Amino acid sequence: MSGVRRGRIALDWLSRPHGKSVLKGKPVLTFTASPAFTGGVRAQQQLNETLWAIPVELVRYPQIVIGGVGSKITQGRLVDEAVRQFLEKGLLELRAMVPMRSRPR
Repeated sequence: MSGVRRGRIALDWLSRPHGKSVLKGKPVLTFTASPAFTGGVRAQQQLNETLWAIPVELVRYPQIVIGGVGSKITQGRLVDEAVRQFLEKGLLELRAMVPMRSRPR
């Protein structure tokens, strides 16, 4: 089973029961990465549409799409500094949305 199919099944499972998902109202940051220069922008849009239907609280941050990902990862690490900084800022926005009581200590 492909990773995409597993992801769809997981989202379907997590979206149930309708209106009472464990993800409802939870902050979520999405990003995609692809060898194509578009970085998986269409896949991210479809993912976001699914998440809006749950409904999660999507982080208000510009779309994070990493195109040409093969040249930006070396030995499993993201080495493109501009992409790293942009992604880190998105993660900081996500963290700001997570209530203090639910953060790990």
